[in-house]
Amino acid sequence: MAISVPAAGNSGSGNVETPANAFRLAFIAKCHRLLALGYNSLDSKTLNSAEETVITGLLVQAINGLIEDENAPSWMEPFIANDDPPQNTPGRLGKRRRRIDIEMVQMQKGARPRFLFEAKRLGRRAALKAYLGQDGLNLYARGEYAREQVHAGMLGYIQTGDPASWAEQVRSALASDPKKHSVEGDGGLIPHSVVTELAFTYRSRHTRAAIGLPITVIHTFLSFC
Repeated sequence: MAISVPAAGNSGSGNVETPANAFRLAFIAKCHRLLALGYNSLDSKTLNSAEETVITGLLVQAINGLIEDENAPSWMEPFIANDDPPQNTPGRLGKRRRRIDIEMVQMQKGARPRFLFEAKRLGRRAALKAYLGQDGLNLYARGEYAREQVHAGMLGYIQTGDPASWAEQVRSALASDPKKHSVEGDGGLIPHSVVTELAFTYRSRHTRAAIGLPITVIHTFLSFC
């Protein structure tokens, strides 16, 4: 099946029309198209009770399988998906480094574009707290992940309920305590289309005062019900 190169969307921070930003937004769209294709290749219902690491591992395996297929479209060829790679941040060395769930990289000469996804299950007890908490969304808000980037991603693996209901819970939590989550102005959760293959995508914006660089987080909810 032929797959066209995805069009760039408006991803929030850094959306001034320059060649560099246009390239970045097109790169982000391709990352999300690969995510959608990988997800659609899984038997999602069989993963209804699977751990986050199991789902992430299978998702990355599926994405790389698509990229490495001899019939893959040319736009996929420079990409690679990394499962659980360590992230370099001040004060954390060696085994103490945090590990992002998925890192998408476009291979090229010089600096290589990267897009990060942090994933959490949604359905078990305290799931929303984990999604938004110190080891979830707030890793971006504190500047521990994607320190040099102005876009990043959150994945919600839904194992109970539906994507729209979980998105509303996230929206309500950010709106009720924006300071806790470093929400920038009116940058709470709103619907945000990245690629047509992903129906439940949203964005939020965060100030990251600790590093002086705001970030737009793209939230994608994937159903495993």
